Amino acid sequence: MVEGRLIRRVGVNTGFVLGSEVVRKLLAFALQLVAVRVFGDAGYGRYIFAIGFVTLWALGNDLGLAELTVRDVARDRERAGAYLADVLSMKLLAGVLVLGVLALVGGATQPAELPMILWAGLSAVIFAGSRESALGVFKGTQDFRSLFIVNLAGDALTLGLGYTAVLAGYGPLGLIVATAAATALSSLMSLLWARKRFGGVRPDPRRWWGLLKAGFPFALASVFIIVYKLVDVTMLKYMLGSDEVVGWYGASVKLVNILLFAPLALSAALFPALAEMKGDDERLSRTASVTIRLLVGLALPAAILIFFHAEGISAIALGPGYGPSADSLRVLGLSLPLVFASYPLSVLLKSTGREKLFAAGALVSGLVNVAANLYAIPRWEHVGAAWTTVISEALVLVLFVVFARRYINLSQLGRPLLGTLAAGAAYGAACAFLSLWWSLALLPIYVLLLFVTGAVKGEDIRGIREALRRGRG
Repeated sequence: MVEGRLIRRVGVNTGFVLGSEVVRKLLAFALQLVAVRVFGDAGYGRYIFAIGFVTLWALGNDLGLAELTVRDVARDRERAGAYLADVLSMKLLAGVLVLGVLALVGGATQPAELPMILWAGLSAVIFAGSRESALGVFKGTQDFRSLFIVNLAGDALTLGLGYTAVLAGYGPLGLIVATAAATALSSLMSLLWARKRFGGVRPDPRRWWGLLKAGFPFALASVFIIVYKLVDVTMLKYMLGSDEVVGWYGASVKLVNILLFAPLALSAALFPALAEMKGDDERLSRTASVTIRLLVGLALPAAILIFFHAEGISAIALGPGYGPSADSLRVLGLSLPLVFASYPLSVLLKSTGREKLFAAGALVSGLVNVAANLYAIPRWEHVGAAWTTVISEALVLVLFVVFARRYINLSQLGRPLLGTLAAGAAYGAACAFLSLWWSLALLPIYVLLLFVTGAVKGEDIRGIREALRRGRG
């Protein structure tokens, strides 16, 4: 009975988060496609660099408090109001300091990009940081309906203002300013909504040191993860000095990232549920195993399609000016099964109090990523950066499997994963000889093969489908 309630709750939560992530990714992707074509490869390279540069420095504003809020509020919902007040206050204070550092570093190293860096910093550090305070409380209380509404409204604002800025000819700076304005409005809406839901508790500085200590492992992990996710763009800019190469690579990264809505949605829905399950190893193992199987089954055909049809996908999505993007896109697609499998493992580690191991894995992978990029970028430019990403993701997966081995049941994973690989091999053999459109048309055959080989079982799907039906009701 308890297991059934958990499946229904996670299914309902996944439905809301999945809907939110799909809509968000599609809205963001639509805006990026317009920007890619209007800005050109050099202009888009400048835009991607500014965003990536700011995101690296904005880590100083996170402090590990976002994920700490989700975990702790999931365990004790009475603390929601206090967490909202304290985390918001701490993020605003840290944000002012980070924005000052951005101004100094950006002015000294990239004076031509300083206006974009400052506006992007205002958006990511102050406004987005404030919004995350509210979103963390919504996730912790598993109020995914509110999360869906707030995210949808914010992304609609970003899309509307962003489209206006791009099509009006304001260039990369105009898009970043529009994004900052939209983020400010959505942040205000999120905080007002959260205050109404959880009350107006005053911040208490006496609790802040304890929060900083508890959030420190999460903060370290965020730093290392972001470094190996985004440092390649910054290194391409500094090492090659070519906006065009940064644009080619950034565009291919955007195309791959559009597919991450599935692991993001499942992970966001599972995090608070797994936090409540701490101590019940059997349920944790079963939940993690099913999630990994489903996500790898989703990722494999996408990786195959990208590998065999990177040129066609790049030409359709990006236009003729981004031909070299196909080379990095083909390589980056290989990382998708690794990334999809790593997401539930990372949530498992964080929700069970093993955030230090999560941080250690991210640290090792981040260091390897930087070292490998130092070697690969001068030799193979954006393709070298792409291969470094694949290597880093593979290392992350191996480390997370080792760290989470207590919860990994190989008997529940081994045979189904072999079935997934068999279905993928058959699908890949067909894609190698078919056009992009015929390969897409064969996707239902791949899904059928997943069921035939036992990679996906009917009960895995029925639980989610029933949960979503009840959620809609």
